[in-house]
Amino acid sequence: MSLAPAGGDTGAPPRAAGVAQEWSWARQRRLPLPGGAGTLVLRSDPRGPVDLEALGPKLSVRTRRGGERLRTQPGGVRRSLKGLLQEARVPAEERARLPLLFRGETLVAVADLFLDTSVRAGSGARRRGRLQYLPP
Repeated sequence: MSLAPAGGDTGAPPRAAGVAQEWSWARQRRLPLPGGAGTLVLRSDPRGPVDLEALGPKLSVRTRRGGERLRTQPGGVRRSLKGLLQEARVPAEERARLPLLFRGETLVAVADLFLDTSVRAGSGARRRGRLQYLPP
């Protein structure tokens, strides 16, 4: 999967590393990212992997700073984002552009690639959704 824009570089300035943007996702389901870095969309979806009630009312969105970790498997250990992205073979230049979603200090999603188990919808989830990252 490539997140590179079709046709090459867009010429848009890179986002400042680690600058957070608040997202009240329940009111605004589409979030244009600064610097033309794409758009995040959170849709209601009865079969979606995201437990909307577990997200909380606001998320912070930013790029990588380094050292981020998340738990992708129930009962598993918190794994480094760097390792997960390398295993998924995401090119290094694309890793730096991926939007990271935080609930407080907890990393809960990496674009639409990884979800933390704390927001993964289980069989009892009443409100589900699907996160989509639309690159520039």
